[in-house]
Amino acid sequence: MAELNFALSDEQRLLRDSCEGFVQAEYSLAQRAESLEHPANAVELWQKLAEQGYFHLAVSEALGGLAQADAALENLALTAEVMGTALMALPMANGAIYPARLLSGLVEAGVSQSVCEGLIEPLLSGGGPIYVCPVVATQENGVHVGNGAVEFAAALSRSETLGGEAISFSVESLVTMTASPSGSDSHGLSGSLLLLVPDGESCQLISLPLDDPRLSRHHYRLLDDSWAMTVSGHDIDVCAGVRVSAAAAAAALTDAEAATGLVDCAMALGAMTRMVDDSRDYLLLRRQFGRPLAEFQALQHRLADMAVAREMARAHLHRGLSVSRQSPLNFLRAERACRVQTAKSASLIGRGAIQLHGAIALSEEHHIAHYYRSLVVFIQERRGLQAALTFCRNALRDTVTNQHAIL
Repeated sequence: MAELNFALSDEQRLLRDSCEGFVQAEYSLAQRAESLEHPANAVELWQKLAEQGYFHLAVSEALGGLAQADAALENLALTAEVMGTALMALPMANGAIYPARLLSGLVEAGVSQSVCEGLIEPLLSGGGPIYVCPVVATQENGVHVGNGAVEFAAALSRSETLGGEAISFSVESLVTMTASPSGSDSHGLSGSLLLLVPDGESCQLISLPLDDPRLSRHHYRLLDDSWAMTVSGHDIDVCAGVRVSAAAAAAALTDAEAATGLVDCAMALGAMTRMVDDSRDYLLLRRQFGRPLAEFQALQHRLADMAVAREMARAHLHRGLSVSRQSPLNFLRAERACRVQTAKSASLIGRGAIQLHGAIALSEEHHIAHYYRSLVVFIQERRGLQAALTFCRNALRDTVTNQHAIL
């Protein structure tokens, strides 16, 4: 395993400072609430993110991006952690990082550069998010389901095919920008859906604008007030896409899913850092019985437990970053382990912050309540914690069976 240097380079410090300045100027809690209520605000912020080059960090230089071969994911995690301190609710992970890593990986595997450039260019120029949807042949009530990289790779290994069919599919829990009162994205930035469909020894890559009449969307709000949607498609011609090799698709998709998961964890880490720091400041400020709360040993222990949990999550994130250039499967295993630990840490820190602040932390006006709800969404909604636990249990079972190391 390559040694990971935990010290930030001069360029990374500048990147972090730039990102901190951006969120301080553009994304206070009040501005976050405005962007979630008004589509125009969300669109403007999304375009500013593109103009600042944050999406370019995930795109390889071959596609016109700024991803550095030796520090691409580290830079993404660094910016995601800063965004997490501000509770960024836009779909940066699943709407920008995921497709960018996927298309960059496909180009490295020999897929036509011009095709991938055409797919990624709208995102880099400030267009809407691109949602990646791997569709497997397994059907539920006649509808093909959008699934993850592991299930999709298994479908490719079985040479499943949907070629020659007009399929119906459904994919759930896509974090999106916002929704208008009519239930659809507005201002021409609804984005697109990037389908990956197994076709025997290869895979079809199909891009569909979200305003395609064959697609229907149901928007709904999550606990932290951010938006998500379910997308269903009907009579989609799977022969209308670009054919890529099964091996290239499986490897690129696995890498992209793992990278996106680590970015999600980094954003949760940013939220946890803010909660720990604010809890410490509150204990130093609030007085009881004539002395600061920070002098009470029981509260010191509670805060120490929260700080340890945060560093446990950070250690797993660093572990995931350190194996990101190994095999896609090892990378995915490290990401799943990171997700499980981050969820455990988020649960402990969220409860601890509410206990240390008292009942005020449950009120809508207090920022801790918003951070707590964001962590609950991370635990319960985003990228499937239960799937991560199942994956880790299966990996452990296979390790015992085959006498190999998990990671």
